[in-house]
Amino acid sequence: MKSESALRKILHGVSSTAGTLESIGRPINSSEDLFVFSIVELLDGRSRREWENGISDSPNPPTFVLLKRFLEHRLQTLEAIQPVKSESVANKSSESSSRAARTHHVQKREPGWCTLCKKDHALMVCDDYKSKMAHRRQLVDGNHFCANCLGKHKIADCPSKRLCSVCSEKHHTLLHDAFRKVPTEESAEKTSLVAHSSSQRISTVLLATARIRIVDRFRNIQEVRALIDQGSEATIITEKLAQRLRLPRRHTSIAVFGVGGQQTGVAKGSVSVSVWPRSGKNSVSASALILPRLTVYATSSDASPTEWSHIRGLDLADSNLASLDPIDVLLGTSTPASCSAISEVVLARPLGDASGSEKRFLREDNFRDLYKEFMTTYESMNHMSRAVAGNRTTRRICYLPHHGVLKKSSASTRLRVVFNGSWAVFSGTSLNEHLQVKKNLLPALTDVLLRWRWHRYVLADVEKMYRQIVVHEDDRDLQRIFWRSDINAEMSGFRLNTVTYGLACAPFLAVRTLQQLARDEAENF
Repeated sequence: MKSESALRKILHGVSSTAGTLESIGRPINSSEDLFVFSIVELLDGRSRREWENGISDSPNPPTFVLLKRFLEHRLQTLEAIQPVKSESVANKSSESSSRAARTHHVQKREPGWCTLCKKDHALMVCDDYKSKMAHRRQLVDGNHFCANCLGKHKIADCPSKRLCSVCSEKHHTLLHDAFRKVPTEESAEKTSLVAHSSSQRISTVLLATARIRIVDRFRNIQEVRALIDQGSEATIITEKLAQRLRLPRRHTSIAVFGVGGQQTGVAKGSVSVSVWPRSGKNSVSASALILPRLTVYATSSDASPTEWSHIRGLDLADSNLASLDPIDVLLGTSTPASCSAISEVVLARPLGDASGSEKRFLREDNFRDLYKEFMTTYESMNHMSRAVAGNRTTRRICYLPHHGVLKKSSASTRLRVVFNGSWAVFSGTSLNEHLQVKKNLLPALTDVLLRWRWHRYVLADVEKMYRQIVVHEDDRDLQRIFWRSDINAEMSGFRLNTVTYGLACAPFLAVRTLQQLARDEAENF
């Protein structure tokens, strides 16, 4: 990529990407080193050598601003030395004696790259342009700019394949509000009349909002405002919040229908989130669909809870009911949450619908029967016992999720229930992150095979080895589970009384116990 056009494409793409990220509130400051490295990898050999020579004397890592300045200067140099071929006729009287004359034209960019403020930057990163929200489209249309990348060409000739990050239409993200469909004057008048008429009959209504906490990809806690909707079958978050959380996204294509069976949107993706109330310590997990916007709900300016005696003094889940903060989460019945008098969010199981393994119970009778048989045997052998409500041996309590692993080829145990100690709890960390793993006590496989050859007969089997080792009473609350044999029954808590596979410390505890048992009982065998 030694040509001027190739370098211009790189500079245009860099400016467009940086401007887009900044416009959606995600500047590249946090990942500047990776951004600079990725851009440098696109340069040709000569440009890269000049870049490395330019930064070799600096002890600090190169910044994006420095790289952008280098690209601009490098582009100016290539434009200045780029030869432009032209043919000129030396002798007009003789057509046969015409000759071509090669000239070099030095092209200088006019001062002020930005059309609006005449400064040396692209229009998409211009502070003056971004501050004029109401006039952005007029500036683009008046100067005949491309509405997709803000370049000086027609939108039909735009090489950029990027779309609006909000609605995925072919226009720049900065122009999203300008391209939204505005209702006609007649419909707007009718809407305002209906709103005015209803305001005379209905007093201010507050929806069931709450302040909840969600852990993002980097284990940071994000406090957001949520709407608890018992009429919704799905949990939904906004695209803006999904960008902030940066959680792994799954591609979907699910149509969302609202009141009257009207389709309100299509969810193009979903994420798995862990949710817990602001003042609670019990988290729940949910799969949330992603939509560009959830609601335009806004409370009245006079909706102050201090003026209402019937809710004064209550510990509200949303301490500022009159807040104009946007609602970024809609908690539906798929998330275990319920609302009581909009004053307290209580974590409970969802009604009517099941999640996880229970959904599979409804589809596969064989899987359900094997799962129940395993858990019944687990309890009958006293490997787990029912937790007594209010009778805690310690304040440290951790509930582990579990799921079944079905092995149809196994003759002894076709299904094994696995307990997940790596599941993140309300603090954002998992139980395994707090447990000591210790060293691996198992001998090397080569040593085992060599010793195997010394004996004529070899027998080795410890049935349910982990479950033969009892955990101390004080530590059993750290390995609790929820279980119910019937989907319509009440959920019950159980304590696992033995070493649990799925915990990071389980292999060490099991092998170390067997080694100590062999030493203590060696004289009896």
